[in-house]
Amino acid sequence: MLPQLNAAEQKWLDDYRQALDQQYPGTVLRILRYGVKARRHLFDDNELNLLLVTRDEAENLENALSLLGYHLSDPPETEPTITVWPEKEWRRRKQNRSLLQELMERDGVWLQ
Repeated sequence: MLPQLNAAEQKWLDDYRQALDQQYPGTVLRILRYGVKARRHLFDDNELNLLLVTRDEAENLENALSLLGYHLSDPPETEPTITVWPEKEWRRRKQNRSLLQELMERDGVWLQ
């Protein structure tokens, strides 16, 4: 069983997903929660690591998608770390057996 997000983290995540859907509909294909919070560790860590896998056509939106989440975390009750990869980057890393990609997939939780 995964450790539950605290109320502030869950609110931020819900708000972020809603903002992504409203401002960039159909852009984000998958969201992966990875890191300490996804590895079943119960550390008092307020960092929330997310990977957004986007449509390839949206690769120029990487900064905008990240900034949207960072702006929602003010005041910073939750410290998100948001990584954005186009689908082709996810596939490339998977094909090349990227250690980071393998760890993310092994220990992570797909939210979408």
